[in-house]
Amino acid sequence: MKAGWRLVPLGDVCQVIGGGTPPKNIAKYYEGKIPWATVRDMRSETITETECNITTEAVKDSATNIIPAGNVVIATRVGLGKVCLLAQDTAINQDLRGIVPIDLKTISVRFLFYWLKSVSQLIVAEGTGATVQGVKLPFVKSLQMPIASLAEQQHIVAILDEAFDGIATAKANTEKNLQNAHALFKNHLQSLFNQRREGWVATTIGEQFILQRGFDITKEQQRTGAVPVVSSGGIKSFHDTSKVDGPGVVIGRKGTLGKVFYLAGGFWPHDTTLWVKEFNANNPRFVYYFLRNLDVAHLDTGTANPALNRNLLHPIPITWPPREKQLALTETFDEIEAETQRLESIYQQKLVALDELKKSLLHQAFTGQLTARKPSLAASRRDLQTATPQFAANIISLAYAKHAKKQRERTFGRVKEQKVLHLVETIAKIDLGRRPMKDAAGPNDFQHMLKAEDWARTQDFFEMIDRGNGYDFKKLKDFDKHLSKAKQELAPC
Repeated sequence: MKAGWRLVPLGDVCQVIGGGTPPKNIAKYYEGKIPWATVRDMRSETITETECNITTEAVKDSATNIIPAGNVVIATRVGLGKVCLLAQDTAINQDLRGIVPIDLKTISVRFLFYWLKSVSQLIVAEGTGATVQGVKLPFVKSLQMPIASLAEQQHIVAILDEAFDGIATAKANTEKNLQNAHALFKNHLQSLFNQRREGWVATTIGEQFILQRGFDITKEQQRTGAVPVVSSGGIKSFHDTSKVDGPGVVIGRKGTLGKVFYLAGGFWPHDTTLWVKEFNANNPRFVYYFLRNLDVAHLDTGTANPALNRNLLHPIPITWPPREKQLALTETFDEIEAETQRLESIYQQKLVALDELKKSLLHQAFTGQLTARKPSLAASRRDLQTATPQFAANIISLAYAKHAKKQRERTFGRVKEQKVLHLVETIAKIDLGRRPMKDAAGPNDFQHMLKAEDWARTQDFFEMIDRGNGYDFKKLKDFDKHLSKAKQELAPC
């Protein structure tokens, strides 16, 4: 821990306030205007509204307590590890605890909030209970909280707020890109199958392939083996015997409706699925893509659980390509699906990396590393000009090299360039000469970055290549020489 900090039990510096539930059988208790929070309301960083509101009488007649606006609540039962701020005075149920600083001159509420997020996994690990996991009050009060001066707490909060805002923006953009990757393939299938094309004939599903209900098998009946048992949700287990030889196609008929799977080898289609019994000489993989495009939601015949009847599928009118065209179409689909999966993998990795970055920043914040008094690069190297295109290009190249080392170089484009330069200025406190303007992607100075790229290009260092939907980093012939020099110059970092 950083010098000058001290560890104290949470219960010594904060009130830990419990809650309760007004009797559910008294309807009038739930006709008030006082927000009453449960774990179900902890969907985002701040609870702004609750599913239920209660009356003043309900508060008086139950164990619930009202936590003042601006304070922190944590889940100590059911949703262990969740931490939220309150936007308004809010009553809480017995699964939550309000954590209220005793002295606001000693503890910043937002510093407390971030610290509780940093120890969320510790709280989760302490959970006990056969069906519902929970932690006891003495454990919560005994959590050792690091206390810095109020000024340093506020400095840490400012750094984390800015960094987390940038991470949130990056995460939202990545999630949007992930959705676009999903939509890319779906739209391509729709554009093909939803239009009548030359040579395609009017027919029905049942005339082209026959679906059959799967075979029941319990977990107890399954023996150790390598044959996939395919249920409506996918491959959940394996058996030593196949019911159907591959290649095969399976679609969920009960529970998870309409999910489609392709099996190259033998498999056991579960009773919760339909499988293609007869392909009628059609290409099995083409049939797989056709079913992936088919909307079956309106065919649901279930009451409590979704259900799909094959007798409703077979008569559906469709247009169908001749068999000689199916292979070429399937190869095109395979190529697009492979590219879609590659993009999805990149975006999923980026989301994981962003979550890891948040954890790392929280760890650094509450071990004193985030505000440790180390000499900055500018202070230790007075001769170094940091506000030059060359210096920015060196920073960019080092960031790219770190991405490449972790095989994530495909995620390093101009958006990442900007974020790296911004973090160097805000966290490392190095003046790069940027004059950023805040936009949807974050604090950007595009012209500053372009000057660094121009310098790098003229030195045969690197350049950014437009690929249509983004930019790729390209090493030029003298990249290794310049990178080595950059590592030497920036070694004090």
